[in-house]
Amino acid sequence: MKKNIVIVSVFGMMGLSFLTGCENKEVKTQVKEDITEKKLDVENLVKPDPNPEGVKIEVTLADAITRYHELTKDANVTEVELEKESGNWVYKVEGKDDTNDYKVVYDAVTKEVLDKEIEPLDREEQDESVLEAQAIETAKLAEINDILKVAEEKVKGSHLDEMSLEKNLGITYWEVTVRADNKKIKLKIDAFTKELLEIKFDD
Repeated sequence: MKKNIVIVSVFGMMGLSFLTGCENKEVKTQVKEDITEKKLDVENLVKPDPNPEGVKIEVTLADAITRYHELTKDANVTEVELEKESGNWVYKVEGKDDTNDYKVVYDAVTKEVLDKEIEPLDREEQDESVLEAQAIETAKLAEINDILKVAEEKVKGSHLDEMSLEKNLGITYWEVTVRADNKKIKLKIDAFTKELLEIKFDD
């Protein structure tokens, strides 16, 4: 009788151990799955930004100017700005012809026209010599990405804030505003040769 009891006890302990082992295995599996899920969540949170500078520009400068000419019937270009509005990069192209002042704003990714303004020029502004002095020769302008590379080389780890194409005293240049270490830096870069003309660190 005692032998039977011992045998039953042994088998009972084995059964309990088996059940306990199964439960532990299930718990370990669940914990492993939870850890894996949390790891994936963390990886998604710290996933590096594929475009850390936030500059997503599908439309080239040449395309932007061509689009402007289409909308203004080949008016001269006097200024081009590239800046962020509502999280999207936009072109603002300004220019003139003999009678009107133009400003066209469109999305730098989709090329969608966001705004178009036309204002008549004053009589003084219609002076041919003034118009010629303000007009930018657009045929041989360096592309925006090439200008941004120069800015990045001069200010490591910088992020673009805004940039504008201007002409002053016969010199056509990009004024590029970037940020680095919570500081704003302005660079003037020749729009044709990509030569750095000036760099200024704001306090």
